[in-house]
Amino acid sequence: MDYIINLLQGSFVFICIILFHDYIKTKTTMLLGDDSALFDERDTFSVFRSFDLIGLFICFSFGFLFGWSRTFPVDMNHFYNKKTGVILLLLSGIGSLFFLLFVSLLFLKYELYAPMDWYFVRLAMMSASFILFQFFPLPQSDAWLLYNEYMPSSLKESWLAFSEHSALYFFVFLIIDTHIIGIFLNMYSIFLSLFVSIFYSLT
Repeated sequence: MDYIINLLQGSFVFICIILFHDYIKTKTTMLLGDDSALFDERDTFSVFRSFDLIGLFICFSFGFLFGWSRTFPVDMNHFYNKKTGVILLLLSGIGSLFFLLFVSLLFLKYELYAPMDWYFVRLAMMSASFILFQFFPLPQSDAWLLYNEYMPSSLKESWLAFSEHSALYFFVFLIIDTHIIGIFLNMYSIFLSLFVSIFYSLT
């Protein structure tokens, strides 16, 4: 029963995060000149518009440390300023997660609503984890477009070839090599705890 409750709570928080994250990014791309995400209805808070099977499986399998929604639709050619737009889009996505982290830590630190502490604890840890995840070399991360835009031309072809199957590579890495992933998860958890602790002291 505890496992089911834990799974339901984690799933609820995960959904809240990805829907808010997609909403902010959609509004940002509209301001930058691209309506692709709007046409894909990523601002409607619909779970089905953001759902990704592999991302959800990874999320369940590794205690909600990782996970992603469906690749965010964006056409940078519609941006008023392509190079600036890519950076602003990255900042808006990560900024939305920092906002959730900051709000959740405020509620926890000042005990603003104790009955929902389970929610804010999960929201804080998962928001912080997803902030770090946004810099992973995966199409589902916020930094992906930045990597594509500023990748040296000499590496562009290899990078694009890698990008086609990067999510699958990541999935296989997490599933197959248990020794390496154990070390990786321990280091990631330590860094994540330190990151949240520092941010908590600043609120």
